Amino acid sequence: MSFELKIDRLRMPEAVAACRRMIEQHDRCRYIVTPNAQHLRLLEHDTAFQAAYRDAALVLADGWPVRLIFGAPERVAGSDLVPALFDSGARLRVYLLGALRNNRRRAMAVIAERWRNVTVVGGRSPLHDFEQDHDQCREICKEIAEAQPDVVLVALGAPRQEIWCRRWAPKIEAPLLLPTGSVIDLLAGKGRAPAWTQAIGCEWLYRLCREPGRMAPRYAADAWFLLTRGPMLATHRLVGSARSA
Repeated sequence: MSFELKIDRLRMPEAVAACRRMIEQHDRCRYIVTPNAQHLRLLEHDTAFQAAYRDAALVLADGWPVRLIFGAPERVAGSDLVPALFDSGARLRVYLLGALRNNRRRAMAVIAERWRNVTVVGGRSPLHDFEQDHDQCREICKEIAEAQPDVVLVALGAPRQEIWCRRWAPKIEAPLLLPTGSVIDLLAGKGRAPAWTQAIGCEWLYRLCREPGRMAPRYAADAWFLLTRGPMLATHRLVGSARSA
């Protein structure tokens, strides 16, 4: 792997505490990345994705393969970090970027019902290739500034969401961006695997059974990459603690 990936050695409570510190500092906009097997594969050759990882405030192990390869103490998936942050009791203002409009609106309703300490202050479901339209991106940044959120959930899918966060973070007036894939859909109750499949590391199998046409090629590519590159990746060391945020 030409890109040297380093994982922050944090468990979920420590990751939540780090997020809260970034929000409280609010001196600049930061973002967190949560690598899974697909990320490892894409990082091999995608230089824009690599740059997004280099500039991230934290790199947290999402997925059992990443945890095992790098020896991370715990899986900290983006889809789990968001509700854990909401559960922390901190009073948060949140903006939702991504997902289909109906799912985003349903997620807003779920957040309002489940977390009284969290207020959704805005959101947008942009077109698939919106990041190529700088005028639209500037409009989104302006909308975020007017909404004054503490956290922006960026649910665009990898590597688009991480690359977008790196590109626009300097212009966003919010302390924390969380590029977390399908988290808005999951908050809306769409497609989350049962807890027992997550506990035994088989969430991927559940997703494969639900969407074989989309997930089978991805998982096959991920599996081949892990088989051929996993032993080399395992030689990389962990970062001893969270990097300077």
